[in-house]
Amino acid sequence: MKKNPLLVFILSFLGLGCDGNISVTETIYLETDSYISSSNSDNHSLSTVLKISKTATSEERIILKFPTGSRDQDTNMGDCLTTYPCNVFFLPVAIVTSLLNIVGTCVDEIKSNPDNLDWAILKLNTTDGSTPNTDLINLDSLNKPWWHTVSWDYAHPFSNEGLWTSQGGDINSNINLLNKTAGMETTEVCDSDTICFNITDYFKTVVTQTSPTHYGLLLSAADTTLTQIPIHSVQANTSFTPRIVAKYTGTCFTTSSEKGSTHYLGNELY
Repeated sequence: MKKNPLLVFILSFLGLGCDGNISVTETIYLETDSYISSSNSDNHSLSTVLKISKTATSEERIILKFPTGSRDQDTNMGDCLTTYPCNVFFLPVAIVTSLLNIVGTCVDEIKSNPDNLDWAILKLNTTDGSTPNTDLINLDSLNKPWWHTVSWDYAHPFSNEGLWTSQGGDINSNINLLNKTAGMETTEVCDSDTICFNITDYFKTVVTQTSPTHYGLLLSAADTTLTQIPIHSVQANTSFTPRIVAKYTGTCFTTSSEKGSTHYLGNELY
């Protein structure tokens, strides 16, 4: 469930060399996603389409998470599904600063400072070309680790702890995600077939904390009804798969050290 390459860097140098201001825009393709249904318990982790919908009798929700560290960069989730046990969900999560270190220490230094983050947008593309209003969709942070077999009732099958406390996904009410881009000053265009969510504050918080926990994000209908919205999944393996576009602007002066932060998806399951 991973797209390669993991990162696509677009570097724009403002000034001369690494002693001036540098603007860095990176596209981080997500590796893991699925959707769950209140009326269908099938495993949808290999589906090329994610779905959000809600009627009087059933509902569909999307679950996804940020990329993991270097081991995941060389491990396709599709292969993982055939190998038991697969531990990619329990590996350290390198959110921003440790994802890839091939550009150089100057850019790494800029990204390692959360204050240099201008904005971060979660982008999803519909498969039918429609542009749903983001007011119709809730974006929340999950409060429990989950497995690729995630369903409406269970986050994972390894113990009784895998049962969702609330069917359809446990939400961390202490984290407030701003899921609208209205009024947000960015140079990133949200195209007609794209759903965009402003996750700047959450993204910055994750990078700032020493050992934050990121279980993933949940997308669900904000109202009592929602016509099904089909979205390209990670398995679609196109440039339209779920991704984060982030921009940093800063100045660096050192050239000999690398900075990074390691973030954990959660505790091991027992």
